[in-house]
Amino acid sequence: LDADGEVTVRNTYEATTHRPRLRVSESGGVFVAGGIRVLRKDDVPPSALLSQSTPDLGETSQEAPAAAQQPTTDKVAEKKPE
Repeated sequence: LDADGEVTVRNTYEATTHRPRLRVSESGGVFVAGGIRVLRKDDVPPSALLSQSTPDLGETSQEAPAAAQQPTTDKVAEKKPE
């Protein structure tokens, strides 16, 4: 939520061998560790994969293609300088 109470990010995660938990990175950012990301039509911002021409997935969540799934790890991915 932003300072005005507006939803800025909404993603859904399901438990796998590690349940999803919020963590704080060394730089102070918040991220989800564990679990697996599930793409939904009500994601905020909308998922690019679901905005492509796809069949109607309905109101229930559908598992993302393997390439779009988040890693199930508790480690923070470090960005390499460009």
